Amino acid sequence: MDTLIVGKKIKELRELKNLKQKEIGSILGFSESYISLVEKGVRFLSIKSLQKLIDELGLRNDFFSEAFTAAHFRADINNDNEAQNKKIADDFFEYAKSRIKNKC
Repeated sequence: MDTLIVGKKIKELRELKNLKQKEIGSILGFSESYISLVEKGVRFLSIKSLQKLIDELGLRNDFFSEAFTAAHFRADINNDNEAQNKKIADDFFEYAKSRIKNKC
């Protein structure tokens, strides 16, 4: 996942919706300062947090798609259970595809 692209997209979204970092943080359960770091690409949000933001703000599931590919996503999961990582990534992409298909 490209944290800089995600951060830019979140900032773009926040400004478009006239939201403050504190409001995005409230939606996701993070502090304003953490959201600031996310927007700068220093910190990242989990796929669950991105999906929550998509759901809460009524965004298209592909809003963050340019920020990651399956290969990037799998490389960014930071634990040693490769089979579990693959299942998480595959489940997310299947979910995202189904949501996109239902909106078309």
